Amino acid sequence: MTAGLYAALELANWKFNLGIKYINFGRLRPFHTNAVIFAFGGNAIFCGVYYSLQRLLKTRLFSDTLSWIHFWGWQ
Repeated sequence: MTAGLYAALELANWKFNLGIKYINFGRLRPFHTNAVIFAFGGNAIFCGVYYSLQRLLKTRLFSDTLSWIHFWGWQ
């Protein structure tokens, strides 16, 4: 989220670059894009596993506490 906001600020005004070549828009855009894809894809996989596993096996998960630890640990 921060990388996307900073990239948008650089698009709006080039002075937000602060003269540092490693944080220009051309380097931040792929970083932000990959981070968004990874986060969305990872959450979609976990959502699918938690939803479908219980329905396919017709049973609840072993421990609700472990499920919550896994969920909040990922977040």
